[in-house]
Order: sequence, then structure tokens, then C-alpha cells
Amino acid sequence: MSDTLQVVLEDSAKTYLKKHKADTLTVDIELFGGCIVITEADVKLGPPDNPHLFEMYEVDGYTVYVFRTVKFEQNLLRIYKKKGLLAKKGLEAGRIKVL
Repeated sequence: MSDTLQVVLEDSAKTYLKKHKADTLTVDIELFGGCIVITEADVKLGPPDNPHLFEMYEVDGYTVYVFRTVKFEQNLLRIYKKKGLLAKKGLEAGRIKVL
């Protein structure tokens, strides 16, 4: 099995990026909690402030920066538009691999 991360931009993400005239996005981590820490992928438009901490991928004409230490289930990072009635506007990323 390959350790290379496969990055997939779903059509909903591409539509969102076109609407916001963005061709670059960053997948970082966000930590929540106190005694129990929950880690979630955080997707933002634009390049990161510290690009040396990220791996860069070219996907379908878009540039995707992924925080170096983040591992995703099955080495697959799927990026899509948030869904649901109460979802905030924006993009989401696949599931982070639990270590």
C-alpha cells in the first residue's frame, strides 16, 4: 500500500472555489476540547502563512496545501462543500486518521 496521499476535489468544492475566485486552498488542523482533544481538518481559501509546514499538491488546476503531520484514513483526502441545514458555509475535508 502506498503512503502517498491522494487528494480529490469533488465537484461541489470546485464550484465553491470558482464562485469565490480561488485557485488555492489550505488544509490545516483544528484542535477542540480540554481533557479530551478532538482534531478536525480545517479548510481555508488561499495559501498558508507558513508554507514550509505544508505539502503542496496540484489537483485539477488547483493548488492544495496540506499540513505535513496530518494523516487521512486510507491516505485519501476528499474535499467537498459542507452539507446540511445547519452547516456553516465553506469546505470540509475527509477524515483524519486516528493514531
